[in-house]
Amino acid sequence: PEPPAAMFRAAIRSEAMWSLSDAIAMIPGARRNHVLTLSRTWATLATRTIHSKVSGAEWALPRLPTDLRPVLEHARDLHTGVADLETWDDHSYAAYERHVQAEISGLQD
Repeated sequence: PEPPAAMFRAAIRSEAMWSLSDAIAMIPGARRNHVLTLSRTWATLATRTIHSKVSGAEWALPRLPTDLRPVLEHARDLHTGVADLETWDDHSYAAYERHVQAEISGLQD
């Protein structure tokens, strides 16, 4: 059976917050996974369809401001094996995080 919609949305939102935790930050690839989890959360809540990390990224990319897209593209490329050097120095990670969290917060349950 399907879970109640409000319970499902709460679980999806909590996954995004969990990906920010200090315990997760120590795991290799944590930042990449957090970037992808945020886009997946945004896509899933906005479309009311479950998204994978890749499909969430593909949904979110055209909805992001142009200057924030490289952050998500880099995370997606690391996840899919297109890129292999995980470096975030040249990416607006914090701005991406703030923007997507604001988008998620603005969605109605």
